Amino acid sequence: MEDTNHLWNQVKTTYQEAGRTILGHRNERHKDWISQEAWQKIEERKDIKKKVLSTKSERIKTQQQQAYREADRAVKQIIRHDKRKHLEDMATQAEEAAYKGDQRTLYKITKQVCGKFRSITTAPIKNKEGQLLTSETAQEARWTEHFNEVLNRPAPETEPDIQEAEEDLDVVTTPPTKEEIIRAIKSLRNNKALGPDFLNAELFKSDPPLAAEILLPLLTTAWNKKEIPEDWNEGVIIKIPKKECWRMIESDLCKLSSFHTKSLRKIARIFWPKYISNEDLLEQCQEETMETIIIRRRWRWIGHVLRKEQDAIPRVAVQWRPEGHRKRARPKTTWRRTVEAEAAAMGQSLGTLRMLAQDREQWKEFVAALIAYGKKGSKLKLN
Repeated sequence: MEDTNHLWNQVKTTYQEAGRTILGHRNERHKDWISQEAWQKIEERKDIKKKVLSTKSERIKTQQQQAYREADRAVKQIIRHDKRKHLEDMATQAEEAAYKGDQRTLYKITKQVCGKFRSITTAPIKNKEGQLLTSETAQEARWTEHFNEVLNRPAPETEPDIQEAEEDLDVVTTPPTKEEIIRAIKSLRNNKALGPDFLNAELFKSDPPLAAEILLPLLTTAWNKKEIPEDWNEGVIIKIPKKECWRMIESDLCKLSSFHTKSLRKIARIFWPKYISNEDLLEQCQEETMETIIIRRRWRWIGHVLRKEQDAIPRVAVQWRPEGHRKRARPKTTWRRTVEAEAAAMGQSLGTLRMLAQDREQWKEFVAALIAYGKKGSKLKLN
């Protein structure tokens, strides 16, 4: 009887090579939202640029440079128009997906609009001695140590007392049949993330009978020998940051507010040509603005953090600042800077807020005053 690892490597290699040969890799494509007219103007700009570089006469070169500036202005103008139209179409699709309850399409469109999330691997974590680890290598080693301790727990000292069944259960103990494997393959869900083997469900579901024929020797051997391939014991752990500490910039707030009001109009069945302002809409639906909702949730969270112990990781993370010198540029909007700016607008600092947060009732009054201060049209706004 062959080894399960050998059989699994054969199956894995077969599917990987077949997928690479038949499907290939995804090719880089031009952005779909750029119109053909825009591509034509881009080509015209390239031609003018070549003339500028090849011209030796200063008089003609000056004329060509002026023509290039006009062509460049025309390209940027039509690109802005195409992108604006593309975003409007995506917003309409997202609205329809939300109305239908299609969460996958809604999430896909949201990710396309907002872009990919860039994880921050330099967030402060502590070792067992309570010292902060700032290097990426030390943090990865600490995470590995943490999950090894949490997940690889020793077996219990006393075995559980499982009473024997009064009647023998009619349980099938024979290896899985080809028909059972086909049913299992067909029940797999599409559009799921790949594992370390880079094999998705769609590869097996393209021909379930053939896939079952290939997998049958492997599963039969694993069943009879009571062992599985070593690759199946590997898992990928991904750290997912919580939403309370995401930064919020003005463009994100506009997108959230637009989606919020559009959803309320859909619920309240307010369509064109009937006109109602967003302020009247929120008052009619007894809802708050998205900015008010974000400020309230943010400050409820910061109050919760400031009431924690001094050595608590969330408390340390609020006070932590990256080491070294940043590049010369405008400071990026961060969650901490947003909190400090809103506190400064009320004449407070993080030091006074720590003392204020210990009294929950006073803290609730402070958050209410903070929201009321922002509603008066003051400088309290998201960066």
